[in-house]
Amino acid sequence: MLKRRNLFSLTVWACVILTTACSGTTTDTAATDADTAATGDELGGTLRLLTWEGYAPDELIAKFEEETGVDVEVTYIADNGEIISKLKATGGEGYDLASPSVDNVKLAQEQFNIYQPIDMSRIENPDVLVQSLAEKVAEYSTVDGEVYSVPAVWGTSGLIVNTAEAPEVKSYKDLCDPQFAGRVTYRSRFPTFAGAMLALGYDPFKFSLEEPENVDGWRAMMEEAYTYLVDCKSNVKTYWTSRQENIDLMAKGETYLSQGWDGTGWVLSQENPDIKFIAPVEGALGWVDTFTIPAGAKNLDAVYAFINFMYRPENAGELTKGGGFLSPVKGSTDYWPEEIKVLVEESFPESALNNIQWYAPRPAAFDEVVNEYVEKLQVAEAN
Repeated sequence: MLKRRNLFSLTVWACVILTTACSGTTTDTAATDADTAATGDELGGTLRLLTWEGYAPDELIAKFEEETGVDVEVTYIADNGEIISKLKATGGEGYDLASPSVDNVKLAQEQFNIYQPIDMSRIENPDVLVQSLAEKVAEYSTVDGEVYSVPAVWGTSGLIVNTAEAPEVKSYKDLCDPQFAGRVTYRSRFPTFAGAMLALGYDPFKFSLEEPENVDGWRAMMEEAYTYLVDCKSNVKTYWTSRQENIDLMAKGETYLSQGWDGTGWVLSQENPDIKFIAPVEGALGWVDTFTIPAGAKNLDAVYAFINFMYRPENAGELTKGGGFLSPVKGSTDYWPEEIKVLVEESFPESALNNIQWYAPRPAAFDEVVNEYVEKLQVAEAN
């Protein structure tokens, strides 16, 4: 499992950094598709997005609206649980396109039937995607032989560090170093538990894949991570709940050290070169967010138009430039500013790339334990 995971990382990264190795002529093909889309009949109607902060930048939304005549309404979410709870409450209605992380899709569909399958015939140019990534998303989102997701954005979380104030930081353990008391921020969500488990010497992703029936073992790891994080509470200035809050805390110097997303770190680096995204020695946490269609989506024409729009390399590159997010689209790096390329390569030397810890789907029983301990941590942080 670990060898396959590292091979997956290397293949994806080669396609991200070494554009010509994977893109071939797909950029030209996509550009032709873009010209066709831009001059075609307008679709009209409304597209309701349920997505993460930064995934629907104003410039791209305005461009899509101008090309298609579709009005886009964006609702931002803070975690995967919010996507599930919103769609569960409405039976999958109220939104046309969502962006859950792929490790959350299969279980949510099996339990709540809140999504509908992807019609791959409506993806105009699937070959524009990094195939190893597309195949992994298909594998993790297949239910009863139907694929429910295609990749939208991928990246990692790890350590965002003000190196002028904390030059020696390299491990998740440093989040709890007493010298940084009151200068740390992270979320009270599962990624923080995952980082704590890695700091304690556990591999939660390998465990969930290899021992899916061992609920007691999973609970024991979560309990140990919970105790570790409660003991670390005096280090935490505040628990961030949005990307912008994380940015503000680090940019204003209120915190020196954060557990957060790589794209957040790269955005901060462009304003303050002392702030870096660092892949911890235990491994950055690798994730893939998706395009997944709610069961009650009303405007499927606009849904597929938006997916195809975002699969055009120039638009995928704009998403990275604006928010620091990595795209599954081959050729998107042609549209990156040079400073972004430098920051990405600086954060991920080959050793860090080989050590990415990829999120894997969790059994329902494990998820129940996760929810229990996340709630316990939130109660503890409030007291």
